[in-house]
Amino acid sequence: MKEVENLVLSVDMITYKHENYIAEAIEGVLMQETNFEFDLIIADDCSPDRTQEIVEEIIKVHPKGYRIKYFRHEKNIGMDANARFSVGNCKGKYFAMCEGDDYWTDPNKLQKQVDFLEENNDYALVFTDLDFYYQTSGVFKRSIFQKKIKPLYYSFEEHLVHAGFLAPCTWLCRKEFVPTFTKKYTDGTFPWLLDVLANSNIKFFNDTTAVYRILDESASHSGSIEKRYNFAKGVFEIQKEYLEKYNQPIELRNDVYRKAYAKLLPSAIVLGYDSFIVEAQLFFGQNQLFLKEKCLYQLSFFKNSKHLFKILYRLKGKK
Repeated sequence: MKEVENLVLSVDMITYKHENYIAEAIEGVLMQETNFEFDLIIADDCSPDRTQEIVEEIIKVHPKGYRIKYFRHEKNIGMDANARFSVGNCKGKYFAMCEGDDYWTDPNKLQKQVDFLEENNDYALVFTDLDFYYQTSGVFKRSIFQKKIKPLYYSFEEHLVHAGFLAPCTWLCRKEFVPTFTKKYTDGTFPWLLDVLANSNIKFFNDTTAVYRILDESASHSGSIEKRYNFAKGVFEIQKEYLEKYNQPIELRNDVYRKAYAKLLPSAIVLGYDSFIVEAQLFFGQNQLFLKEKCLYQLSFFKNSKHLFKILYRLKGKK
């Protein structure tokens, strides 16, 4: 693979079984209009479908195919290991990412973000608005931040408490702020963003530059109560770690714990996770609560609460 000379930015794209989406993801990167050089690192975790064939054909026929550096593992190594591998091959001063099932829509995305970071050394990361696309229904939700479908948080404390979402497929950041985690996290972008916020600043652009594709049964969008519980529990573990890492005050700790227990307790009751139920009850019993949490606390002691929450989840289409 030929190296791109005078490289300024690397785009990271991990992929696995994305044959239906990968061409659109690649085109969103190659259409970028910039006054600097960039490359696209594609790390394929041994996809058993036509992903390899599609990528290699694009490299061969696309006029900007020379920007692509394609790696395919001989065996599946898992998402975390593949992500570490792909980041290790990104050599640019700046770093952006777009997974193989998402795509960019604004050809000036990279230029605008790099221009801002070049002029503002006290900022580490720039992100933008985006659209959600629900693959099964074919429905778009447009400009989710401007339309307040998702809230915007800018501070370390807000993100830690609310486990905020800032659309990683829109991020562009300085390479020195890209982590090299060896620990496996439920969502590696969450601790990454917390570290950025604890040590620098982030900038939001109103421009809608990308589409985040929501697929059935992903870890964070599953209809399974157990999968959703495990994901939320993993996020809670990250919150606890970062409360300690940055020595946060007890008031912030209590906010994090209160919200996390309120979110997880109904699922824990349905799943019969007694140790977590007792843990949440002990916290609620020792701290000041809002009305919703008081109700949850009282319900958690009722014998029929499991059946009640099962009915509520069934009405929401969860199982």
